[in-house]
This record gives sequence, structure tokens and C-alpha cells, in this order.
Amino acid sequence: MLLATYRSDELDRRHPLTRTAQVWRRAGLAETVAVGAMSPAQVTEMISAILDAEEVSGELAALVHARAEGNPFVLEEMLREAELELKGFDHAQRAYRLAAPLPAAAG
Repeated sequence: MLLATYRSDELDRRHPLTRTAQVWRRAGLAETVAVGAMSPAQVTEMISAILDAEEVSGELAALVHARAEGNPFVLEEMLREAELELKGFDHAQRAYRLAAPLPAAAG
């Protein structure tokens, strides 16, 4: 079994993977599973799970959702990078606190 991932919005009709995937699907050798963007609630849940926090600020969740565009792979990488910017875990509140205010998301 082979598992491959790609962003369909990054492929055009001339991309070699597009033709290959079509041939494999027609031959019954491949199946496409489309995964949509995560909702804001799902992003909040994933942040909570990754950071092991009971509570995630709405501001953090909204920023991460906007910047990751609902992509779980991007979200996970962003959180790894962002952990360096976090002040630390507040054990009494079971939540992370930011060291500085978040910059506005580009819109």
C-alpha cells in the first residue's frame, strides 16, 4: 500500500501527478480521498490536543485557523514554531499564555 498526499489546488491539468492519478484511478489501483479544510472548532480542538491545554484562547485559535487555512499539516508546523513564542504553560489555569500580543492576521 502506498499513501500519497497533495494539495489539489496546486496541481493543474498539465502536472504529471494529475495524469498519473487519473490512470491509476481508472485501473482501480488508486482511490482519492478528498479532505476539506478544518473548521474553526476543529482547529481549536487540535491546538488543545497538541498543546495539552484544556482551554485555548479564541484569539489564538482564530489566528491559527486564518493562517493555516484549515490545513492540519500547516497547523501542526505553526504550533511547533509558535511554542518558541509562548510564555509558558500556566498550570493553575491549564492554558498557555502568550508572551506578547498576537499580530493581526493578513486578510
